[in-house]
Parts: sequence; structure tokens; C-alpha cells
Amino acid sequence: MTRSLTGCAVAVAMVVLLASCGSPPAPEPEPAPASDINPVAAQRLSDGGELRIAVTNLGGTWNPLHAERPSRERDQLRRAFLPTLFDVDTAGVLSPDPDFLASVDVAPGPPGQVTWQLNEDAVWADGAPIVAEDAIATWRACNGERPEFRCASDLGFDQITDVSQGSSPKQVKVTYAGSTADWQRPWSHGLLRAASVKDPQTFNDGWASMRPEWTAGPFTPSGQEPAALFLDRSEKWWGTPPRLSRISLSTVDAAGGAKGFGDHLLDVLPAEDPDTQADVREQPGGTIRMALSGAYRRLIFNTTAGPLSDPAVRRAIMLSIDPVAVGRAAFPDTGYQPLPMDSQFYGRHQGQWVDTAAQAGVRLDREEAQRVLDRAGWRPGPDGVRVKDGQPLVIRATRIAGLITSEVEAVELQRELSGVGISVQIEEASIEELADGSLLSGGNFGVVGITADTSPFPLDGLDARFGSGGEQNFSQLAMPEADRLIGELSAASDPAQRVELSRQLEAVLWEQAPSMPLYQLPQLVGARDLVANYGAPGQASVDWTAVGLIAG
Repeated sequence: MTRSLTGCAVAVAMVVLLASCGSPPAPEPEPAPASDINPVAAQRLSDGGELRIAVTNLGGTWNPLHAERPSRERDQLRRAFLPTLFDVDTAGVLSPDPDFLASVDVAPGPPGQVTWQLNEDAVWADGAPIVAEDAIATWRACNGERPEFRCASDLGFDQITDVSQGSSPKQVKVTYAGSTADWQRPWSHGLLRAASVKDPQTFNDGWASMRPEWTAGPFTPSGQEPAALFLDRSEKWWGTPPRLSRISLSTVDAAGGAKGFGDHLLDVLPAEDPDTQADVREQPGGTIRMALSGAYRRLIFNTTAGPLSDPAVRRAIMLSIDPVAVGRAAFPDTGYQPLPMDSQFYGRHQGQWVDTAAQAGVRLDREEAQRVLDRAGWRPGPDGVRVKDGQPLVIRATRIAGLITSEVEAVELQRELSGVGISVQIEEASIEELADGSLLSGGNFGVVGITADTSPFPLDGLDARFGSGGEQNFSQLAMPEADRLIGELSAASDPAQRVELSRQLEAVLWEQAPSMPLYQLPQLVGARDLVANYGAPGQASVDWTAVGLIAG
């Protein structure tokens, strides 16, 4: 999305102006639902039919374990034709998918061991059974022992010490080095056929197009073009028969998607842009489906960058930023009502969420922000910018050109922090610099916003993100107390103990302020009202056997 910021900034300024005129505070808006998919019972759906979905990109790899693995959008789609061992509900809680896992037995250990029994009927699209050897090959490809396999760095297979066949080819035994608390994590991206990961060349380069014999699910690829992929019912599928007979995926831009929807060539399309939403709503039967996505915005503070090395400055920033205003400016005219994350790890849709920000005294309070700066020795200067020991309180904010969420954040930081005496200089970086990691790992920024995930494993990767010297600790802040708590969390198996430790860790992070979670992003999808059980599923997985078209 590359909309102009002018209207956004004016709209936010008007909201602030009106709020300052003595109006009573508005009640906290209702958050978007956890899911919006138009649920309809199977008996009301047509037996057959084609669902035509617009996607932003079909290029690159379909390998869900690859370092350049498919986007969140395509991750949702691949469940139609690749093995998925778990279903995910709207709260991000995983449960075994009975089409692939008949049973699971967890022995916490240590060492922890999990034994699966694969569904006896589960087969690949060519009829070959899905067996333990497939799990063994998947683990061997990405356990870190062979770096020539270009695996994503956050999969967790390195926490597994052994994968072996049990009493039959359909039984799998997985042994973990430590706790089994997040035992599903390595397998949450699916199980790959042994032949598809047999060597680095096949793993790295063999997934550019889909080979039907590597797939397993209610659908299987039947044709592929540079900008299209066609999925038909799989003759080998053993589970509940799907309602649809075909799914067509097409790559289009926002303008092309809106035109395709208007010309009745598409049934579903991304709709983050207000113009696209307006086009969808103008069509008979066009609806916008909206849910809380599994992603949120987080501000990263470079604690080595001048005044940002002062924890009082970072706390003052957190007390001065209004996440709701930032979110409204980023998504105007969409109907989305953003709410503050108010948690370091959990999304509002997750059962463990509590307002730990309030518990830590972090809330929108610019008068308190000024008192914090006063106590730290930052005194008001003649030009409104605070000064300490002759140093003006000036910080840099990086905006990513063309990324509306980032552009809005930079403008809002500059506007909101000026009221407490902090001057913000806006610098620009490219999307490429953000994507290739050079911006964050190079540390050439003061404050920058990133998109992070509220995954089903919210306590996963804490050491990398917040631990001293962690590869994703872009704030460069060492926190010994956080290191201690992260170590205890990684060793704990009891869910209640893990939640309690996470609360303690959140308190440390709010106090030390290496970063600030802002607001959860919406999932916005345009769809025809006859499309059932699909749209904006939020954190939940899609049941592709249930997706269909309402019978006319």
C-alpha cells in the first residue's frame, strides 16, 4: 500500500484537536473479531464449484521450511495440498489434525519424547503411504547439521536430538534435548515427503513449482502458470470430501484484483487498501471480512543511539505514544478499530493475554512522560527541545518508503513526541534494506517499526529476540534479569509455570524498554457473500474441506 500520508495525518490531527476541546473520553472500541469467515453448514453448500482467489505473489519457493519460505498468505493456502499435522483455533491453540495424526503421547522427560501414530489412511497424492521415514528426512534436512540445506533459522529442529521409527512405519518417536512445552513447533509448518528433501539441491531449488507426488491433502495441483496455480480435488484424499471441486489462485495487483472482482473473474481478494474495499462493496454481494491477524507492529529502540541509551528517554517515549492513533492513521476508512497490544508476547485473541503494560505503569500519559524526563535531568530548552549536559534530546526515526504502517509511525512519533520536548528527525530506508536485514542488523537507526507475529508459540525464540547478544536483539540491550528468566522458561514444561515466568519477563521488558509493542494488525479480505467458511480466519487454520459456495 502506497497511499499518501497527508489525509491520514490531517485526520489524526483533527481527532487530537477535538479531544482537547473538553469532549468526554470515548469508550474503548471493540476489537475486530478473532475470525470472519461466514460460517455455513455443509448441507447448505453446493457439491462442487470453483473458488477463484487473488493472491499477491506465487513466485519463489513453496517449501514451508525454506529460509525464504512462503508468505503468511501462501502459508494459509498450502494447507489445501500439503500435510498439516495440527489444526489451529482462533486463539492460536494447536490440536492434532486427525487426518494426519491418529494419536500423540507426550512424555515430558527430560529428555522429552513425543510418540505419534500417523493416520493409517494418510497417503501422498500418488498413493504412497505417509510414514516415519518422511519425518526423519524432514528433521535431518533442518536440524542444523547440514548448513547447505537453506532452512529457516527459527524452525526448532535443532532442539530435537533424534527422530526414529517406532513399532511400525506409521509410528514416529521424537526425542527433545530439553522441555517438550513447544514440541509441536518444529512440525507446525508440516511434514515433507522424504524425496522432496533428499538433498540440498532438491530442498533449495526443487520447490519452485509444485510436484503432485509431493503433496497430500484434499486438493492437489493440476496445473501451474507463471501467475496462476490450479488445485483440483485429490483422488487419493481419505478424509471428509471437500465441497469445492477446484481452487484457482491468480497473481494480481490491487487494481487488477478490484477489476477482476468487478468483472466476476474473482471471488476473494486482499483488501487492505480503502479503494479496493470501496470497489468490493460497490459490487452486488461484495463484502469485506475483517479479523485480528496474527501480526502486530513493534517499535525497536536502538539503545546505542545517543539519547536512546537513557532508559528514561525510552520510557518517556512509551508514555507519549498513542498506539490507537497510530493504528487509525495507518488504516483509515477501513472500519478497523485498533487497540493497544499492551502485552509483550500475547495477542488479544490469545488466552494468556493480560494488560501487563498497565501493571507496569505504561499507558498514554504525557504529563508523566515529562516528569520522567525532568527526573532524569532532561530540562526544557528555549526552542521546546529538552537538553541535558548541553545535548539536545533529538532522536532519529526511520520510515520505510512505500510501507504505510512505517510512514505513519514516523510521522506520529514526530508529532506526539514534540509535545514532551523530544525532537524527531525522520530518515528514510527502502523496503529492501528492511527485508534483507541490513537495516536492523547494521544498527543504522534510532527508532524503527517492524511487523512481528503473535504465533501459536508466543514464548518461542525469546533468547534470540531479547537475550543478551541474541541475533534478533536489534535494540542491542543486555538485560541480565531477562536472560535469567528466559533460561528458566526454556527449561520449564508446566504451562502455568511458563505463563508466570512470562509475566515476570514482561515486567522486565516494560521496565528496560528495548522495544514497544503497538497494535495488532487487521486481516482484511474482500469476498462474495456466497463464499462460505473462508475469508479472514485470523490466527485459525482454514479447513479446506469445509470451504464452499452457498447453493443458490
